Amino acid sequence: NCPSPVTVIDTSIQYDVTIRARETNCTVSDSVSYRVPGQCSDAYVYVPNVFSPNGDGTNDELRIYSRKFTELISFTIYDRWGNNVFSTEDAEVPWDGTINGQEAPSGVYVYMLRLVCPINNSVVSYTGDVTLLR
Repeated sequence: NCPSPVTVIDTSIQYDVTIRARETNCTVSDSVSYRVPGQCSDAYVYVPNVFSPNGDGTNDELRIYSRKFTELISFTIYDRWGNNVFSTEDAEVPWDGTINGQEAPSGVYVYMLRLVCPINNSVVSYTGDVTLLR
């Protein structure tokens, strides 16, 4: 008649557990892997790090790729001086490499992305850089 201990696990982890009841000298050992639901990570979203809006039909637009996120809050792109060159709240609207209708120069741009994690409805932010090649 061994007691049944309970633990609360709040991070994804593998535990090697041995429990011994002093009164009855019962010992139970096991290995437990647990992934905590309710966590979103970088693996849920992909933004390419280079694109070439040159009209050849290949990589002409910068778009967000995700199988998990259902709601985009904002996708904003900044030039190297911190000027906002593109912004959208629609995940289906890509950046075509223009600024106010004019071709943006080749260079490195920074993006900020805010999405709603469908697992726990929290707002998740991502930042990164993308190189525009012409």
